[in-house]
Amino acid sequence: MKRFVTFVVNHCLQKGYITSEQAPWLQYGLEKRLSTVFGTAAFLIFGLMISSAGTTLSCCLSFYILRSRTNGYHAKTVWGCFLSSLLWEYIFLVVLGRGLDTLAVFCLLLISGGIICVLAPYNHPNMGLSHEEILACGKSAKVRRGVLLLANGLAYWFEFDSVWKGISLGVAMAATMLAFAYLQNRRILNEKANCFPEHD
Repeated sequence: MKRFVTFVVNHCLQKGYITSEQAPWLQYGLEKRLSTVFGTAAFLIFGLMISSAGTTLSCCLSFYILRSRTNGYHAKTVWGCFLSSLLWEYIFLVVLGRGLDTLAVFCLLLISGGIICVLAPYNHPNMGLSHEEILACGKSAKVRRGVLLLANGLAYWFEFDSVWKGISLGVAMAATMLAFAYLQNRRILNEKANCFPEHD
């Protein structure tokens, strides 16, 4: 994939579509989007092999809706990211999805929603979000979390069991990866804690 992206970037440079200053930006953008497309496809295919279609699709959709605003754990390599994503998916869809009862799943959903509300977003060192971008992502994450909680409640009300379970697991997976990123970098977690004013 990297060779293909490099070929495209070099072609765009030769044709004058971009300048040499824009080349790194295009390289990063193409690599990120292609890895997202291939990763999502693998995520869905693997999920459909280990769980029902309703649970897999609702889990993946809710995860990506939140992940794009919360950010979270990133492996150091593309292959590490790919394999860890499949491992997380297996843990949530199979281990937790089949092992927890309804009450436990809803408790997991509420705890995960709280984690997202407090910690989102994670400002990964490679991203370097500005203060304004952090605030905007945090607000968007809270709104998306609220929409997913509402969708989850409606799915439960109308007895779409696979859907509400999938949404719950997707929210929990996004929250877990968010918390895991902070645990890896306790310095940022401490900075986040210092953002809350002390009350007398």
